[in-house]
Amino acid sequence: MIVYLSLITGTEHMISLVMALAILLFSISFRKQTKGGMVFVVGIVTFGLQIIASFSWLISPGLLLLCRLSFPIWLVLAGFLLSKNKN
Repeated sequence: MIVYLSLITGTEHMISLVMALAILLFSISFRKQTKGGMVFVVGIVTFGLQIIASFSWLISPGLLLLCRLSFPIWLVLAGFLLSKNKN
């Protein structure tokens, strides 16, 4: 039982760290475009929140919810800002 719990927790930790790195790299790649600076700044904040969320066993459930919701909020905001760039 302990092995399965540690496997699940470790996998969740790794996925959150990889997602944080992907958010950071994606934000850096769009910083030169129109309104890309806003995507970059929000991406940096989301990167930090995902790093915090990767240590889910150390933070409160309310903060974990905020950290987990930062990714879909960033994704919608980045999509909205970058779609305005094309038109």
